[in-house]
Amino acid sequence: MGNKKGSAHQAQNGSTSGLTSPNKSSKSKQKAKGPERSWKRRVWTKLEASLWIIGAAFFLYRGDGIYNLPDVIRLDDNVDRRWLYTGTVFLALHFLVFLYLRLWLQWYRGIEDWVKAAPVAIPLSIACLLSGGIMLAVALWVPLGYVSPVAVAVCLMGAVVSPHLLPSWLFFIGRRAKQ
Repeated sequence: MGNKKGSAHQAQNGSTSGLTSPNKSSKSKQKAKGPERSWKRRVWTKLEASLWIIGAAFFLYRGDGIYNLPDVIRLDDNVDRRWLYTGTVFLALHFLVFLYLRLWLQWYRGIEDWVKAAPVAIPLSIACLLSGGIMLAVALWVPLGYVSPVAVAVCLMGAVVSPHLLPSWLFFIGRRAKQ
């Protein structure tokens, strides 16, 4: 009886007599995975971006099951146009902030650290993206129903991650010409 209490007490405290600590073995594994881990991360990022784009293409093509999403937006009288246009303006602002950060700051001026160069730009861009997405979901609520927030979220994520699939040399052409 006393033996069981002692072993339970040792298990609670985490003391083991014959086993090595998990921290030592995990540190040696982390050192061995250096370049391999970055390669796996790049492949996973490209795969994840591809899946978001495929999902966005599915919702754009499928729409409400009868018509595709652009036709639903263009032809359906149940779409609330006020929310649609306001959401589109917010998404255009998000795109303009993206162009400012990516093209003006990084490509033209050569600034890599966006947070120090424009500390308000990233929170403004996120606020514009979220509010525009919510407004589009409200605008499409009547024709699409409960599918509306999912369709808008997947389409916006597909648009946000699509630059991951562009070749990296495309963004460095201007910088090479300046040097």
